[in-house]
Amino acid sequence: NRVPSPSAWTSSDGVSWQQIDGFESVDEGSGIAAVAVWDEGRVAVGHDLSGDDWDAAGWVSPDGDAWHRVEDTALGGPGDQVMSGVAEIDGEIVAVGYERLTDRDAIIWRSSDGLTWTRSLEGTLAATGIQEMFSIAARDDHLVAVGYSGEVGEWDAAVWRRNR
Repeated sequence: NRVPSPSAWTSSDGVSWQQIDGFESVDEGSGIAAVAVWDEGRVAVGHDLSGDDWDAAGWVSPDGDAWHRVEDTALGGPGDQVMSGVAEIDGEIVAVGYERLTDRDAIIWRSSDGLTWTRSLEGTLAATGIQEMFSIAARDDHLVAVGYSGEVGEWDAAVWRRNR
């Protein structure tokens, strides 16, 4: 059983696509979940399964053709960490996902350059059961993240809203 490696395609017209060869240090079992564009280029986020557990993973590119793997300890740690969504918000890169030490707890990472990340597991994001964020966006004066929350087998859609 071969585990697929992440890959990406580019298109100038949305009809014809070309696969990119430029992902650096992408291991089998890693996955890209989302990509965002900001003034400095592009950032991709996902997960890496090459170690004993899942770690969040990131890649940056100035042009979308050549991608560099991000090495930052804030993306890993005990238990599992997974980035599921990313957006550029007011010049900052914000990624969302989850961390699992016992249960899954929603988590947010922030970066000004895509290379150095700060993890913020706020008490308001961790609750009994499972919480996971999939996507984040900015609107007017607040941030909105969506995902799910609940107990195993009894998950409900969840929305997190925070003033900027």
